[in-house]
Amino acid sequence: MSSTAAASALARRSARRHFTDTSRRRGLLVAFEGPDGSGKTTQRKLFKTWLKSEGYDVVTTKWNSSDLIKPIIKSRKAVRALSPEEFSLLHGADFRHRVEQIILPALWEGKLVIADRFLFTGLARDVARGAVALAGSGLLFCRVAGDVRQTRRRHAHAEFL
Repeated sequence: MSSTAAASALARRSARRHFTDTSRRRGLLVAFEGPDGSGKTTQRKLFKTWLKSEGYDVVTTKWNSSDLIKPIIKSRKAVRALSPEEFSLLHGADFRHRVEQIILPALWEGKLVIADRFLFTGLARDVARGAVALAGSGLLFCRVAGDVRQTRRRHAHAEFL
């Protein structure tokens, strides 16, 4: 067994022991998914504010926010040098880095983790780009009228101008 496979197996065993031990506090992951402009970020912020006011320890994470991978994606997008497959692999690396460095440690400490986009975003985008195909998937996304999304996006982008 390779050292990577052995480390992965050890991590799985450790996680299984941790999350099945009833004497330990368990964290909770809540993910907000949906198209741009559907209100995910707004709802995540409101939910976080409320949870903190109730005394919960909250950690947030956003799509494409890994300190390690985000600069690579940003620079490759700037020069339009990303194939759908590369984009998928980089987002997968970003996701894994955030899971290992932010999400799992917070859950192991019994914290609430709120994700602004999670796994389904990557799957949906990969399907849309033609990088992968999902047959019979059970993905559900928030439905918001296109004009509502456009208005929300215009207002959101105006804040940064």
